[in-house]
Amino acid sequence: MAEATQGRRRRELRVALVLNGGVSLAVWMGGVTHEIDLLRRASRVACGMEEYDPETVAVYDRPVFEKWVELCRRSDVGAVVVDVIAGTSAGGLNGTLLATAVARGVPLDPPGQGVRPALRTVWSDSASLEDGSLLRLTQAPALSSVLDGDFFRREIDRVVGRIGAAPGRPAPEPVTLFVTATALGESSQKYVDSFGQPFDVADHRHLYRFRRTDEDAVVFRPGAGDPDGWWPTGAVDGDAAFVDDFDRDDADCHEALVTAARASASFPVAFAPVQEGEALARRRVLPATSVDCHGRRWLVDGGILDNAPFEPVLDAISRRPATEPVRRLLVYVVPSRGAGNEGLDAPPPETAGGAAAAHPAWKHILGGAVGFPREGDVRADMESAANLLRQGEATEGSPEVGPEALFGIEVDAASGAADGLLEQYRRARAIGGLQDVRRALSRARQGRGLVLAPVSGPALAELLGEEVPWVPPAEPDWTGEGDQWRWGLGAAERVCRLFVRDLWDRGLGGAAAAPVTAALARVEAVRDAVTVSIVQNADKAPLDDLGLVAWASDRFAALQVQEALAHCVGSAARGYAAARSGVVEPAAVVRAGLTVEVATNAFSAYQPFRRTSPFEFLRLGPDVEAPFVDCVDAAPDVVRTRARDARRTGDKKLYGTRMGHFAAFGLDTWRAWDWTAGRLDAQTHLARALLDSPDGPAATVDWTASVQEVTVRAELGRSPAEWAQQRGELLGKDDGSLLRDLRREPYGETLAVAVVDAVMRALPHDLALGRSGQLLNSLVARSPVTRTARWWAPVARPVVRWKWLRWTSRLGR
Repeated sequence: MAEATQGRRRRELRVALVLNGGVSLAVWMGGVTHEIDLLRRASRVACGMEEYDPETVAVYDRPVFEKWVELCRRSDVGAVVVDVIAGTSAGGLNGTLLATAVARGVPLDPPGQGVRPALRTVWSDSASLEDGSLLRLTQAPALSSVLDGDFFRREIDRVVGRIGAAPGRPAPEPVTLFVTATALGESSQKYVDSFGQPFDVADHRHLYRFRRTDEDAVVFRPGAGDPDGWWPTGAVDGDAAFVDDFDRDDADCHEALVTAARASASFPVAFAPVQEGEALARRRVLPATSVDCHGRRWLVDGGILDNAPFEPVLDAISRRPATEPVRRLLVYVVPSRGAGNEGLDAPPPETAGGAAAAHPAWKHILGGAVGFPREGDVRADMESAANLLRQGEATEGSPEVGPEALFGIEVDAASGAADGLLEQYRRARAIGGLQDVRRALSRARQGRGLVLAPVSGPALAELLGEEVPWVPPAEPDWTGEGDQWRWGLGAAERVCRLFVRDLWDRGLGGAAAAPVTAALARVEAVRDAVTVSIVQNADKAPLDDLGLVAWASDRFAALQVQEALAHCVGSAARGYAAARSGVVEPAAVVRAGLTVEVATNAFSAYQPFRRTSPFEFLRLGPDVEAPFVDCVDAAPDVVRTRARDARRTGDKKLYGTRMGHFAAFGLDTWRAWDWTAGRLDAQTHLARALLDSPDGPAATVDWTASVQEVTVRAELGRSPAEWAQQRGELLGKDDGSLLRDLRREPYGETLAVAVVDAVMRALPHDLALGRSGQLLNSLVARSPVTRTARWWAPVARPVVRWKWLRWTSRLGR
């Protein structure tokens, strides 16, 4: 098999993760996260970046690690780099831990720290519903929440602080982490309609960003002297170009990381809300940090709005510099099979008289009403991802010709070829650049000021009569040899990307393309600086079109944008010409690039600038077969039936989907099962994405079956037959059956009592039900609070308590 891959180019695989939530489904997602970490580390060994040292891999992980090395060597995959992670709810915590390990250059599971994976220990111990863990030891008469959020935060603090404590591999890598939360209280965006009427739209989404950039990260700091010195690295006037929000020794970074993970996973009522704090507020990107930056906002679970941030993820991954073509994979990790609401499409139930009811049962209607808004948001996520995928594919397979096809054209002829479209291009760019400014302003004013409504008819003639920094003149310089670039930021970036892509298509990557990719990174830094300047001065921006253009032009002039872009495009052209061994002059390269720019964007340049990159989309969920039991030792038709049934049942094989998504917190054996299922599901999905084998799907199935058998024996100590038997038994159980199984265990009976006690102690809190909670507590609780509820409560308590015990004793029986 190794011979089959010889001669094939190994491309770096950049993985962006979007991890969804689901309370105790965090355990399943932890297994997925652990497997992805093993893959990224094994890929470095497979492609020769590191020598395999068994001492750097935990003993219990070595067989699976070596299987991943084998798979990567059989495929054409180079290093697997996890460079962007977005996490919501429980995914926020798992994503935070993985991103921290990547940024600090250590395994997520350092060797020598236990007898089982570190992340499994986190979910087995820290997620245990026991006194002293998530249940409080305190005897306080009233609790602020059912579970102990302070204990949860201390555990996050401990785990995050431990990552990087011991030396390990691989080396630190750039990574961007997005974590979502939901803000409580008044939170809205302010709009104005086309007739000047303001109105508010509720928006409680909060999005936070943590970064570890490249050591030679590029920032734009214009000044006097040679423009080549305007992009420094390191610290400049106290402003660091290199950003590390995962610095283990920085108390501010640590505080922000822990708060973000705690806030995103704060399921309402189960955990008390957490206050944002100034450290976390400084890393907020939605709403802008200029909005209420004092950190007083209370935050709860990010999964309430199901706000999976696909667009910032794709923007982040497209900005990563690369001197060689890379393969990009967007992995959406969601612990659900995506089935609709059960019961709504079922035949109407029979009434007491035996006749069919006129509509579904109320519980199904209510469940649908509650679930449909989230369904709509998930659907919007998928539609957004599909739209970005189409744009990325269009970028990869764009129809425009490369610069080579135009090198033979004289400068005057090239200008004449695009001259017929130039006026249309100028008109489109006038609108597009203005919309870019308006969009930056709307983000800056989000939540506290006016979000400008798009104008219906800007005075194009007047705009084009002005010297606008993003609109080329009627008689432009097509060679880029002047000291000012009059084509705007979007054109500069697209032209540089065109040069890079053309070199890659010719196999001229690596060192040959490095000057061009460096120039592209500088153009992106200029755009960042312009956006920051617009945001910082947003309060002074005028409302009218011409005034706004003049105001934005002043921002461009203060930053010497046109001079900087001229330097960048010139450097890119010279780098391209050098890579082509001088067969073409830099002026001809620029001329060709601008001809392509005008010809392909004359009718689309009015749209706001949007950066996209080609990527592949992988939805990693539990609705997938387990090849080690579903695809072996049977006739083909039986194998297909097993695989189809496994995909259809999907998340029903998990404890985390039961009892309102809390069941996996019940028993350690249940958490071990879900953790292992996460690993198995990740292995099946990722093997298909990575292994394009000449032997066809059979080779993927064989590898997956072998690694899954090893995994199940290591994690659960069971044979494939025993695992399949437990899965079958679990599929046949409902919540009542699971509750019965839980109460059969001495620990389970104690657990049920402890959880009910915690709930009862939370109800009397002034922030919960207050006096009503006191009354309920005095009538039902085993140990009522000492505060007086009603004078008649002690008299009624024996009867109410007796009925309560009868009802609870039947649960699960």
